Amino acid sequence: MIGFDCTSFESLRPLPQEFFKSDVETVARALIGAFLFNVDEQGTAVGGRIVETEAYCQADPAAHCFDDKRPLGKRLPRRFFDSMYLPGGHVYVYKDGPKYCYLNLTCGALDYGSAVLIRAVEPCNDSVDAMKDRRLKFVKSLSDAELEQKLCSGPIRLSQALGIEPGMDGAPISRTSLRLFSSTEPPGIVCGPRVNVTRGANIIRRYAIRGSAFVSERGNERYPLSNGQYEGSAG
Repeated sequence: MIGFDCTSFESLRPLPQEFFKSDVETVARALIGAFLFNVDEQGTAVGGRIVETEAYCQADPAAHCFDDKRPLGKRLPRRFFDSMYLPGGHVYVYKDGPKYCYLNLTCGALDYGSAVLIRAVEPCNDSVDAMKDRRLKFVKSLSDAELEQKLCSGPIRLSQALGIEPGMDGAPISRTSLRLFSSTEPPGIVCGPRVNVTRGANIIRRYAIRGSAFVSERGNERYPLSNGQYEGSAG
């Protein structure tokens, strides 16, 4: 077993819509330790515990919507990042080519661009086989590391393992197949610079569970995580 034994949904508390009304940094920290699942048409839930997030907003040079002169209330040709301007509690799926999706959740008020990137999940044991099958639709084989801690570590692996679809983009979370639940215990949180950004590279807006083996880029000196600046839980 590489993940954890997850309790039934009945014992978990759904995250309310109000959870996403806070600013993006608050939400990014509070999502650490929360539970994320994607439920398929057969009712099978695949997912686990969120162990890593990153925060982005329109004042941030690393954000897709940085310095965007979006006139309020005016219809414009659609841009790929338009969903970042939706009010908190919507899905923003960034599609990078035919195979790669990045799952983001919007925060705050309408017309202020901000979203949390979900970077890594610790899989529930019951989800591992389904995650492997989904990953193998995109790659010929999985390495030993990907069969263990890296099964859904990193935003691309995560989206493949959970079955995130581009069609989720722009929808309220409650109207998609995604389900989010509060953390069952407050995790210790560490923070550091975000991964693979060139602008705003030194901004500390990446959050993770302290000591988790499922966090991406563990041990990479370019992206150090500091000890315990934040403590918190979802909900």
